[in-house]
Amino acid sequence: MQDLLEFIRNNLNQTQAQILLKALKNSHNENFFSFVMKNINIICEWLNSHEFKENYLNNPYPALINPNFIDTDSSRYCAELAWDLNLPLPQHYKFICISPHGVGAAAFLRYLNEGCNVLCFPSWTSPEDAKERYCMHYMHLNSNIKQYAINISELNIPNFDKFLALLNPNSKIICSVRDPISILKHNWGRDWTKITRNYPRDFDLTYDYRTYIKFLTHNAKTEIKVDFEELNNSVFILNFLLQYFNKEQIYYLDMNSIIPKNAFKTLDFLARKFSFTPPCKKNNLFLKFKNFKVIYATFFLSRFMLMKKI
Repeated sequence: MQDLLEFIRNNLNQTQAQILLKALKNSHNENFFSFVMKNINIICEWLNSHEFKENYLNNPYPALINPNFIDTDSSRYCAELAWDLNLPLPQHYKFICISPHGVGAAAFLRYLNEGCNVLCFPSWTSPEDAKERYCMHYMHLNSNIKQYAINISELNIPNFDKFLALLNPNSKIICSVRDPISILKHNWGRDWTKITRNYPRDFDLTYDYRTYIKFLTHNAKTEIKVDFEELNNSVFILNFLLQYFNKEQIYYLDMNSIIPKNAFKTLDFLARKFSFTPPCKKNNLFLKFKNFKVIYATFFLSRFMLMKKI
């Protein structure tokens, strides 16, 4: 370790050294330490390069190695290493879907999955730590999935600032919106205990499905409790999130455009605008469903099948 510190001191200026030392301090990944030790010359050369200073130095989580010259795969090892190296997520996702709670996100994501073959996991069923979400997306983006999108629906997630910093600021964005009175009616006094997802997260197709049925069963409210902090973290999120992205790349999707009578036309338009498979008129029965809870079963099954492949 002393030799490593001496090498860093002799080959990096104070700013560059702090960037690398901060990453080492924040990581608990032995594979990351080993990688740095084996590749310290390459890392120092990169941190001293004009390309790094031009494109990454001002990022709060700058890449510690040139992302364009590193071979990766869909393994957990590579995903965790990429997180510690501050590598941007692979950028071949179709778009990022930003959807505050209450704008029809469950229905829209189901339409994408079942009608357009776009895999976009609901963020509210994703891991509750941004590193885990990054690793999940990283592994899928390095697999054979041809049409993938990323959903963001809440803010209060550990390491979320780093997750946002590792997304492409010029990503194409579908931002779901709804008139403010309707969104307040939907979320005001809502029972947010379901968001904790208090069911076993590790499961397979042999698991007792009644556990999930119980989770999805509605609990009658005895009183209305308004949690403004929760609303700020899951409903009023656009002002915070959109500052991370290029405003010219944002498409605003009004919730009224995905109600059943409008959904097919809207999806057909979005498919052409964002280059994914358009819906088929012969298979559009799913557009007539209004059931929110069915999306959970769809994505639980999708994730399990992907886990089997990866």
